[in-house]
Amino acid sequence: MDTAWLIDFLALAETGSFSRTAEQRNLTQPAFSRRIRALEDWLGAPLFDRSIVPVELTYPGRVFLPEARKLVEGIETAQRIVRAAAQTGSTSLALATMDLLAAGFAPMLLGLAGDGSEETVVNVSVVPARDAKAMLARGQCQLLLRHHHEAFPVRMESADFAQTSVARDWLVAVGSPDIVMQYGPDEPLRRIPLLAHDEGTLLGTIFADAIAGPLAHVGFDVVFVSQSAALLHAMALRGKGLAWLPLSLTHDDLREGRLRTIAEPGWREPVDIVLVRNKAPGSKVLEAFWSMALTLDASAFGLFDPQQAQPCSR
Repeated sequence: MDTAWLIDFLALAETGSFSRTAEQRNLTQPAFSRRIRALEDWLGAPLFDRSIVPVELTYPGRVFLPEARKLVEGIETAQRIVRAAAQTGSTSLALATMDLLAAGFAPMLLGLAGDGSEETVVNVSVVPARDAKAMLARGQCQLLLRHHHEAFPVRMESADFAQTSVARDWLVAVGSPDIVMQYGPDEPLRRIPLLAHDEGTLLGTIFADAIAGPLAHVGFDVVFVSQSAALLHAMALRGKGLAWLPLSLTHDDLREGRLRTIAEPGWREPVDIVLVRNKAPGSKVLEAFWSMALTLDASAFGLFDPQQAQPCSR
């Protein structure tokens, strides 16, 4: 049996859709279907009722579901333990993060880790949020740096992982000076061209759940959509519209006047920056970095206060 079949099974049990799950697993639908069928043949029982849409677990499938979860968790735990043991004497540090933190906050955090005199190699993987979580769970990285907001919880088992907040960030509405000034107090209310985050991303979810409601009276016209915060940042700098972006990514642009923000209640949303690690003992480099992270406060990074960022009030 291929352990990937177990992950396929769990994913299909969650979505109920062969096509959607195949896309998530980066497989063609026929190839994905063959893998599910191979697992069923190995177990000797049908796991899904394919006669209804969305597909549902059969009775054998429901019995197998908790066992499959235990098997996958056991394999991932064993993998983490072995990889942590292999890294005990390592002088490298492997960190996974998302593009919106890689371009802004991650360099500031890593810059506090030392003066560069030690021979430490830092390997940073820039991946989507869910992939970063999977990398940490499989032991493919030692640290996960991510934003945390109640609208987009990333569940990590507390028995296996430790988490600490390293800074308070803000999602702020930013645009070029020309764009933002169009919506100032001396201008008539206009519909705002919005550079939007894809709905499935962390920032897209936060905007939909925590920001769009209080600003329902504002007219937004979506003119561009992307999963990449870095691309939306570039479009905002080019004057293509207003984007909700982390202060950690935009603070230099705000300080130097390349971007402006609307400074009114409801136009910014707090979000934490957290660092997550496996609880298993790690290398001296990892333990030293983690100890440093536990002592941090937001003032260590000098994030620019959005209220002082050449605001424009509506």
